[in-house]
Amino acid sequence: MGIIATMARVSSPIFVGRGAELERLADALELAADHRPATRLVGGDAGIGKTRLVSEFVAGARSSGAQVLIGDCLQLGETGLPYAPFVGALRPVLRSLPADRLDDLIGPGRTELSHLLPDLGSSAAPTGRRERSPSAGAAQARLFEIVFSLLRRFSEEAPLVLILEDLHWADSSTRDLLRFLVRNARDARFLIIGTYRSDELHRRHPLRPLLAELGRLEGVDDMELSAFGAGELADQLAGITGEAPPPELVSAVLSRSGGNPFFVEELMAAGEGGLALPRSLRDTIDDRIRHLDGDAQRVLRVASVAGARVDHRVMAEVAELTEPALTEGLRQVVEHHLLVPTLPEEAPGYRFRHALVQEVVYEELLPNERTQLHAGHALALERRALGDPRERAGIAAQLAHHWLLAHDLQRALPATLGAAHAAAEAFAYPEAQAFLERSLELWAKVDPNSLPAGVDRTVILAEAAEAAAQSGDPRRSIDLVRSALAETDANREPMRVGVLYHRLAWYLNESGDWQAGVTAMERAAALIPIDPPTHERATVVADLAHSLMIRSRFGESMALAEAALAISRAVGAGPAETRALVALGLDLAGRSDFGRGLPMLLEGYELALELGEPQAIFLAGVGLGWALDEAARHEEALELARSARDRLRAMGADARFGGQLASKMGRALYDLGRWDEAARVLDETIAGSPNRYAMRWLLSNRIQLSIGRGRLGSARRDILTYEALGERVVGPDPDLMSTRRAALAVVSGEPMVARQIIAESLARLIEPELDTDARRLMLAGLQAEAEEADAARGSGDHDREAMAVARAGELEQQMHRHIERVREIASEPVPPIDADLRLADALASRARGEVDYDLWEAAVHSRRALGRPFELARTLTDLAAVSFRARRRDEGAAALAEAHVITIALGARPLREAIESLARRARIGLEGVDTAEDAADRLGLTPREREVLALLADGRSNRQIGDKLFMAESTAGVHVSNILGKLGVTRRSEAAAVAHRLGLFLLS
Repeated sequence: MGIIATMARVSSPIFVGRGAELERLADALELAADHRPATRLVGGDAGIGKTRLVSEFVAGARSSGAQVLIGDCLQLGETGLPYAPFVGALRPVLRSLPADRLDDLIGPGRTELSHLLPDLGSSAAPTGRRERSPSAGAAQARLFEIVFSLLRRFSEEAPLVLILEDLHWADSSTRDLLRFLVRNARDARFLIIGTYRSDELHRRHPLRPLLAELGRLEGVDDMELSAFGAGELADQLAGITGEAPPPELVSAVLSRSGGNPFFVEELMAAGEGGLALPRSLRDTIDDRIRHLDGDAQRVLRVASVAGARVDHRVMAEVAELTEPALTEGLRQVVEHHLLVPTLPEEAPGYRFRHALVQEVVYEELLPNERTQLHAGHALALERRALGDPRERAGIAAQLAHHWLLAHDLQRALPATLGAAHAAAEAFAYPEAQAFLERSLELWAKVDPNSLPAGVDRTVILAEAAEAAAQSGDPRRSIDLVRSALAETDANREPMRVGVLYHRLAWYLNESGDWQAGVTAMERAAALIPIDPPTHERATVVADLAHSLMIRSRFGESMALAEAALAISRAVGAGPAETRALVALGLDLAGRSDFGRGLPMLLEGYELALELGEPQAIFLAGVGLGWALDEAARHEEALELARSARDRLRAMGADARFGGQLASKMGRALYDLGRWDEAARVLDETIAGSPNRYAMRWLLSNRIQLSIGRGRLGSARRDILTYEALGERVVGPDPDLMSTRRAALAVVSGEPMVARQIIAESLARLIEPELDTDARRLMLAGLQAEAEEADAARGSGDHDREAMAVARAGELEQQMHRHIERVREIASEPVPPIDADLRLADALASRARGEVDYDLWEAAVHSRRALGRPFELARTLTDLAAVSFRARRRDEGAAALAEAHVITIALGARPLREAIESLARRARIGLEGVDTAEDAADRLGLTPREREVLALLADGRSNRQIGDKLFMAESTAGVHVSNILGKLGVTRRSEAAAVAHRLGLFLLS
């Protein structure tokens, strides 16, 4: 069949098949244009047509006015090239823009973006090393925010299509940035398309978890391309050959290719008359290459070592051909559809028509040939870097790759270190960690006399530990920094060892082992010399003070914070000064001395803003916000949390610190009675997968809200989620979870469980006579004892009642001692202190069964001043109950009506139902609520049935009901059966519960 021999092309000019897939991409672009961002993940085997589908879509998208950016992930050993597809997508378009337009698009983020695209910055070479600090991860978040903002600005003019090819080769940082863009797209006019080889995704492939995660998000769709059938393959062959193929050719090619479009093209390109087709794809490509002359084969071999793309300048140097021979060789491989020239807007070079061609050519290289070519590439790249220092950052990973595969370990070691530092400069911490750990492996293999000058193995260990921490692997950081400690002599280098222990403390804290973190921090403080004062000493002492403060060891923390403050001011260590001010302010506020604590916290926050350091702003903002909330200045706390989060978002640090500030917003909104807003903030932030530190507080605040609204199942699920975080958090009441569990137990009718929780938490307090948390725990305990005493009196269990009364008395005495001590040391006691004392006295009185109207009226008055609607409603309800018992019906009715209005506005269902039940029992009318008589009429209960129901609710048997109402036991049974039917229940206990809820037991 001469049809094969006369082909002028290997690809069909006609787009075959994939019509449905192309339409799905077009629909996604329409969604993006309408501010409904979309992500499409296109998978399929190698050669199945992913790139052809995307290319066809790109042509249509551009003709419709959309902007298209395309970048490829590059295969470069096990590590990958950091952010390769984003660099490839952004660099050509940014280079083509005039300077003023470029400034408008980039905005204030040029410096950070230059770490990703060095030609945007100055011509100075990167420093190579980034200062290790707990906030370094915020820099990556800042870069992500800047890239997102840049793409968003692009999309304001026209919908933006971002195409990331070959995600199966993506490095970790590329995957993280993709995740960030998809999660934060919201209303941006983005269409993100990612392609990947599904046949490359083994069980532990790192792309698998990302695909699964993205697949659960709204607007994300996965598209798997299948092989061609006979009809589609016939159309492809017709496009290639220019005429309809014979059925026997279609059948043979389908059988040999399995319907893979690329394999079809290679089979047709290699076929020579008839159906003498090669056995495999490798044979097919090998056969085509063998028909090239020697220079063309040399060009292909050089290109295969470079990877999917090769720069023309590098090709010219490594190929070692004369200019005419090189040109002719390149012309041959292009005409044979093996290499494709890069686009005009790109740097001059060549790409393999398909990555499979590159893989086959590379694997056919002889070992010595492969080694020599890698060395040649490395030398060529080094010469390029000498010409422009900015080039070195872009080729650092390639240099490390080539020298390693050239088996020149002496050169591979410094190249790998350079790649690590370049990755860290670009905030690609997973890649930096991988390069640093590879450097450690090479270190042991290089002759000690040939090790790079000025490089210390322990420094590499410390840098690898920091990179691991910023990559989210603090446990690996712990191992690495402990290795560095094992290789360092504390007697000879106390400062160095102290700094390493300081880092270890941070990693232990981030891993959840807070107690070990304190121990390491104490060791660091003991090692770092006191004289002369240094930044290191100021930082470690301030951090130790902060760690002790978090654990409620206020006395110890205050002494250290004051020392850290003096040192930091002496040496000009601004961040350490901020941390010391925050620790000292929180020590004072934690001991209820808000008059002195709040000004220090405000000073620390203002200094943090002046420094512009994200972590300092975060810590100071969170500390000041907590103190404002504790002082019942909730509007100020809310505004602070919002403004701090806005600042951090503008700095690109929202991903790391925004979740915690959102939890602060949630707490302030809860206390202010804006529960719907609180729920929205908490739910949205939790859905955004914040870090574990933020998640703990977000869950704690959502649990509180769920309990208030009666969503006890949701509260229990969040408690399980909290526990699953697995952090070893220390302190008397970590994240207020003891308070939350106690509140859940009380609402669930388990006051004894709450008693145990409160007792254990109070016992853990180091300074119970001053600790702000002590008042919260004591009030929760008094609430539980009051509920327990009420239940015991109702059941006639005098021993149980006596125990509850005694425990309430102990808590009341503790509260009095606490308040007395606070008044001794606090310069200006804040309103909640007096309000807590009055409420404690009122709850203890309730536990004793006393009717003390004045106590409850004082409690309501002091609670009203705090501006916390839910707490006010709960106190008003207790006041109403006491008022009815004190025969002050009008006052009780007024309190109940006010409390009812508050609970309706809040959606506080359990408290609202308790109020309505009390109103029915007291025969008080509430707007929109049936009285007991109304409820009985609505249910159709006869006067006699109402009498029977009242006795049934009191726990009487049928015989006892009959005796009381002078009727036969069987008659009483008939009435009970009728009542069960009218109430829609099947058991006497259920009927009793309905009677109590609706107040029907009082109708007799």
